[in-house]
Amino acid sequence: MLIIENILVDDRVTTAHFQCDLARCKGACCTFAGGSGAPLEPEEVAEVETILPIVWDQLPSAAQREIRQYGAIDWEDHTPVIRCVDGRACVFVVEEQGIAYCAIEKAYHAGKTTFRKPISCHLFPIREIRRDTLTILLSEYIPECQPGWERGRRDQVLLTETVRDALIRRFGPQWYAALQELQQQTTTVQQGQ
Repeated sequence: MLIIENILVDDRVTTAHFQCDLARCKGACCTFAGGSGAPLEPEEVAEVETILPIVWDQLPSAAQREIRQYGAIDWEDHTPVIRCVDGRACVFVVEEQGIAYCAIEKAYHAGKTTFRKPISCHLFPIREIRRDTLTILLSEYIPECQPGWERGRRDQVLLTETVRDALIRRFGPQWYAALQELQQQTTTVQQGQ
């Protein structure tokens, strides 16, 4: 593990290769069965509620029904999470040509909001786990993302490069620069062995 400030970074995060391959995975990370959706930071709850009217007309009717009946946010172990439809697709999933996209992120790219999407979604497949004052970053493998792991290895794109914007958004540019420096040092040491 690498340690940067009070953040432990699992070796797999810094050595794995990953690059999303939407053409093959079809946005499976937003639709796979699991019961609960993406965890939210407390301040993201208001962001999600604010953006709901902006994206409402894009959402599928099943998602609109779910939101009308239960709301866009659920609670799991005192943690706010995005609600899912039938324990699968996030209520903000919009499908285009068989690929699941995030309505929130589409609104962001269209300049309709400054909120890109929940940070847990932006970081994926990195998961952030908090224990008291310690934060741990782990890579999460789900079979549906296999095309992304394959593409990352083929194109030699590190996971930390793929989620660069999310890591900077979450921890800041200085933290990300320190991560890159430690990654480079680790690679140099491994190559020297």
